[in-house]
Amino acid sequence: MIAIMARALFHHLSDRAGPMMPVAAGAYLARRGDPVTRLFLLLDGAVHMTRDRADGAPLILHHVGPGGVIAEASLHHRTYHCDLAVAATGRVRSIPVGTARAELAMPEAAALLAAHLATALQAARTRAELLALPNLRDRLEVWEALNGPLPGRGQWRTLAAEIGVTPEALYRALAQRRRLGHSPSGED
Repeated sequence: MIAIMARALFHHLSDRAGPMMPVAAGAYLARRGDPVTRLFLLLDGAVHMTRDRADGAPLILHHVGPGGVIAEASLHHRTYHCDLAVAATGRVRSIPVGTARAELAMPEAAALLAAHLATALQAARTRAELLALPNLRDRLEVWEALNGPLPGRGQWRTLAAEIGVTPEALYRALAQRRRLGHSPSGED
């Protein structure tokens, strides 16, 4: 449902977006505190909306995949509330914020945005429930129930950021799962 709503809004806005622009992993589309000047549409690749935790480790607030609208909640703010970090090389298109606001004020687009934001809110609440779990073992079980098998070894740092723990804590939890006979899904 979330993907369907995101795609509907994405396709509607695509007709109004500027030219395609390549983005490299490790780059930022915007940093927390930057002025909001554009609404981004992700054609391919991945973008993580992140904030740094008190210990300096990143916390992934939202993962945006192909066909996603990036930082739509910032449209009516002066500055971005998080970093828009390119997690996987891809391509984006963008719309000047004034143009996006005007378009999204039109009834058809406003309905698409409302549906999109409603499903995004549901996803955010589910994520908040996951992050509120005090036990890392429980977080891993809930993550698997929501997303399927755990990612492979090369993606464990990203998983740690998604579930709000340090990579070291995640590695220890995965080692404990192996010792208990539950091999982490996706392990090489």
